[in-house]
Amino acid sequence: SFLTFRSESLDEDGSSFGGTLSPDKYPPSTSYQFDSHTYIDPAGKIFISATSAISFEGIDAFIEDAVTSEVALTGYLIDPNPIPTQISQLTAFTNAFTLPQGNHSVVYASVDNAGNAEPFKTLSLTVDGITPGSPINLKAEGASPSIWKNVKAYNLSWTSPPDVSGVAGAR
Repeated sequence: SFLTFRSESLDEDGSSFGGTLSPDKYPPSTSYQFDSHTYIDPAGKIFISATSAISFEGIDAFIEDAVTSEVALTGYLIDPNPIPTQISQLTAFTNAFTLPQGNHSVVYASVDNAGNAEPFKTLSLTVDGITPGSPINLKAEGASPSIWKNVKAYNLSWTSPPDVSGVAGAR
């Protein structure tokens, strides 16, 4: 079986004509990846660092024992306004990229050689490129300023400084 067939023919005058028989009716599917650590908060909001590169991969539908038409284009648009309505409005994805500090919306999708386009998907994320500040109200053993003793363990307490994605911990 096949999913896409293209032919070119010549008529008796030598004129060429061609066409595509494309029973491939299945759109590709696109996924995104980050090349470094991400944080997803309890509400599902995605945070990445300013150095984290984003990439996309479009994969055409897999049907056993069949030839698919393959992905023709995987595209994206950063913070689009207005939202695109056609795949041709997207920028072709060729290389991983980074985003500047702040909240972003990335619209992405793929289309195969048979013209089947997946519905647009949206990746919403926040780029946090600012290092958290120093702890506020740092206390050792409950005293501030600290009363240090010659012991191997201390109970520390502090207030986390303001931060875009929250402070993950301290060392």
